[in-house]
Amino acid sequence: MSEDNRNVTETENSESKKSVKEMLGSAKEKADAVKDKANTAKKKAIMIGRLIKKNRRVQIFLVVVLILLIVLLSLVVKGVKTIKYHGTEEYKLLSKGYTEDEVKVILTMTDEQKRFLLSHEYNESLDDFVRAPYFMLSKLDSYLTYKKAYPTTPYSTIVAYVNTNRDREFYVDTVETDVSKGELMMVNKYYLLPASYEPADLQSVPATYAYDGVKLSKIALDAFVNLCVDAKKAGYTIVASGRNGYRTNEKQSELWNDWKDEKGIDYADQVAARPGASDHQTGFALNVVDFDDNLTSFDKTGAYKWMKAHAHEYGFIQRYPNGKSEITGFAFEPGHYRYVGVEVATAIHELDITFEEYYAFYIEGAIK
Repeated sequence: MSEDNRNVTETENSESKKSVKEMLGSAKEKADAVKDKANTAKKKAIMIGRLIKKNRRVQIFLVVVLILLIVLLSLVVKGVKTIKYHGTEEYKLLSKGYTEDEVKVILTMTDEQKRFLLSHEYNESLDDFVRAPYFMLSKLDSYLTYKKAYPTTPYSTIVAYVNTNRDREFYVDTVETDVSKGELMMVNKYYLLPASYEPADLQSVPATYAYDGVKLSKIALDAFVNLCVDAKKAGYTIVASGRNGYRTNEKQSELWNDWKDEKGIDYADQVAARPGASDHQTGFALNVVDFDDNLTSFDKTGAYKWMKAHAHEYGFIQRYPNGKSEITGFAFEPGHYRYVGVEVATAIHELDITFEEYYAFYIEGAIK
């Protein structure tokens, strides 16, 4: 090989080695770059992992905080509800000792009745009295006193007795009746008329509708005439019996004393009023009979049945009904009627109560 050829070859070999060396260097640089990227990626992965771990802790912390807030809020809400419930009528009644069933009933009562029960200590009789018809708060002490003395007496009966003063003896602690109430004045063994009282508008009942000597106040007379006319149309001749309309205080005194002298005070008080306590002295009361059957007890006649069914339509009530003597203080008088006006007479008829009961609750009770 010539010298020139050898030089060329060596040059080529030298350049080839250089090229390989450069390639190897480039490959190493790339490898190092890849390694650096890998390291960087690893570091990032580690950092991300740490961040994720840290975020999980934060999330767990937030969840725990949220749960605690929810629990706290529920406790606050429950506490508020408890405080509000403690202020309710239901809670207060239960706290006083009333049963859940009693409380359910009490909560349906009027506001006045509920306030009354809430302002008093628990008494096993209170609820029963409050639920009784015609219960009046002002008479509760008297109801309880009567119940203590007569424990087997029904609550409704006690209320009726106390309201109408039957927890007291007749003619004891009497008061002068309020004559300004006109046809609604109460006259009985507790409410007495003054001896000088006399109605200002007395008129004689025409002979067509009465035996001799019957007088009534004009408003009662007019109503009675209308009643008699309509009764006649129905086939009944109803008339006022003699001397059994208005009576003077002197006449009533004479009548009561006659019974007392004949059969004693107890009997006299059952069948007649003492002077001042007679319904007849008002001018609004009268006794009626069946003119066509006046020998038969009035309550056995057809006229009696008609009066029971229709008298209230004209403003009259049966003053001393059967089975009510414990309240009225007088024995059953089937023919004794009292004018009180259509509205009140209708109410008494529909409620099936005495004038005493009506007066105590709807007139005297309403005023108080």
